[in-house]
Amino acid sequence: YGGPWSDAATASLTVASPFWQRWWFILLAGAFLVCAARYAIQLKLRRVRMKNEWLEKHIKRLEEADQIKNDFLSNMSHEIRTPIAGILGFAGVLREELCGEHVEFADHIVASATRLQRTLDSVLELAQLRNDRLEIELSPVSVGAEAESAVRAMAGAAEQKGLSIRTEDLSRGALAVAHPDHLARVLDILIFNAVKFTDEGSVVVRVDATDAVARIRIEDTGIGIEPEFIPYLFEPFKQASSGVSRTHEGNGLGLSITRRLVGLMGGEISVASQPGVGSVFTVSLPRQRADMTSAPAPDAPARRRTSSRRRLDTFVRK
Repeated sequence: YGGPWSDAATASLTVASPFWQRWWFILLAGAFLVCAARYAIQLKLRRVRMKNEWLEKHIKRLEEADQIKNDFLSNMSHEIRTPIAGILGFAGVLREELCGEHVEFADHIVASATRLQRTLDSVLELAQLRNDRLEIELSPVSVGAEAESAVRAMAGAAEQKGLSIRTEDLSRGALAVAHPDHLARVLDILIFNAVKFTDEGSVVVRVDATDAVARIRIEDTGIGIEPEFIPYLFEPFKQASSGVSRTHEGNGLGLSITRRLVGLMGGEISVASQPGVGSVFTVSLPRQRADMTSAPAPDAPARRRTSSRRRLDTFVRK
């Protein structure tokens, strides 16, 4: 091209931003995200509410079933205890009248009825403890006198197995804040277990006290407890041996009841054991408070046993 050049010219181009960077799109996206989050939260809350309603419905059914069970236990306990008392009473009368090998038969009747009664009492007592139905009123109790009474009650069973059983009281008449009947029940369970799981040796109940705590130690030279089972020792129906292979009879309720009763009295229970050597159960109870000035008479445990015996004799006479 050989002609003349024209003057310089300029042109401007404007490139629009993409739509996802526009203000209106950002506004719509934000609104959408808010609505989606709100819907998701509402959906989650709805599911949680439905699940809670389902759980409440089933919890209510379980509570009703548990209440029916407890009512059944309360009613049946009376229906079963009455004939058991009759069996024990008449078996005692027969034992006094019989002679020779027949006395052994009467002893078997008494032993079987007593075992049944112990099982029934344990089941009912655990049900009451679980539902906070067991009323308890604390008062000053002589731990030494209670321990001595419990040992005397178990002396016959220990003698039958050839065991030595004794009390070592270093409490000097110390009073603990407890319930006499519940403390007697605790000692009965612990000493009964000590005798049951000891085949040779001795069972010793040691009592001592400090300014704040009264302690009762039940020591035995029995089979001991495996370390891996100790965490489950105080759970109901738990037993170190179960099924047809178990070596000792029982229902697995005694120690669970013991822990609950000790807790109701404001105390603690602990255990130390070594397999093949023996076990030591320690019950610690708080000492007498300043507002408790009256102490039970030393023969209170004997009075309770005498009263129970009198009721049994009255039943037998009737």
